Amino acid sequence: METVLKTIIAHLKNIGLKVVKFERIEGGVSGAINMIAFLETNSFGLNRIVIKFNEEKRGVGERERKGAKLINGYLETPSPVMINGEIIDKDLPDIFISQYIPGPTLDSLVANGIQKRKEVIRKVIDLHVKMWAATLKSNMLITEVEGYPRKIEDTKKKLFFENFGNGKPREINIDGAKRELREIADLPIIFNGKELPSLNSLLDLAGHHIMLSRSFALLHGDEGAGNFMWLENGENGKIISVDNERVGIHCIEEGVAKFLCWFPAVHSNKKRADFNIVNDKLVIYFEIDISLFIKKVVREIREKLDELLKTEGINLELPIFHAFCAFYYFREIQWLIRRPQSPMGRNYMESSILCLGIQEAARCFRKSLV
Repeated sequence: METVLKTIIAHLKNIGLKVVKFERIEGGVSGAINMIAFLETNSFGLNRIVIKFNEEKRGVGERERKGAKLINGYLETPSPVMINGEIIDKDLPDIFISQYIPGPTLDSLVANGIQKRKEVIRKVIDLHVKMWAATLKSNMLITEVEGYPRKIEDTKKKLFFENFGNGKPREINIDGAKRELREIADLPIIFNGKELPSLNSLLDLAGHHIMLSRSFALLHGDEGAGNFMWLENGENGKIISVDNERVGIHCIEEGVAKFLCWFPAVHSNKKRADFNIVNDKLVIYFEIDISLFIKKVVREIREKLDELLKTEGINLELPIFHAFCAFYYFREIQWLIRRPQSPMGRNYMESSILCLGIQEAARCFRKSLV
């Protein structure tokens, strides 16, 4: 990180901006680092700016600028920092610099129980659904959309191997001993008394449904509630979309799943998780605590999605939606080790089947979407 910060300091100094200090913005877990740079008084009237970079994945600056360009017109994004008519980070492919947004995220509004959340939820979903309706690709096949077959295989890899699929086999405690998760992935499952196919079968089934997707549009691509900020603007206020590097054509059911899955994933507690093998079956007792308030918030999101999808005439395929919910939680395992503030991150190995527990506990997932 020091090398990147030195590059940023030197670049800013060359255009007349001196950094006083950096302050990291907590919350992101995807590998990207967001920092506020506090500046000395300058002739450009800038006192702080936001800088994003990713030491693990190059090109974040280019992707952010491309994403903002695609999504502008539907969602407002942080303004680039311009000096003398020039965007100051245009020649920095691995760094993104933007204006500081002095407002809370949707996630923090919910986490702090602020009533304003209802208005912000309504505005966020309204903006997204209108964008989906305006950019709907009715004749597109999933084989024409970049990334989905690869994402399915990538999800399996990240589930069964640590370090984002590049490390040692992931282990889980069964009958008091550690077993590799992939070793027991073909065993039929009894989950809280309910018979289910094996983990591999569940993955294959979810992948099958995803490949049947037919509703595609321009999506933000990372619809977590931490990526939408509320900026007070007189009586109305406005939504600012951040972390726009994944903007592109995606399946609408995936965007809906991410909206609904975020809060149970981030704001839930694992109360109990027992894993045993009985008669060649993986017997799981899994108890999760999702507060009544979080369930209420998810219902609010679902009801607003139902209403606006119906208004715009967008129909969702429920099996495809549930498949994306499952994949969301299966993929969530890769971030849990980086999310220590989340209670379910305390034993991330056990969370490999968390999708089953959450979708049982949050009954709102069973409600039909339009």
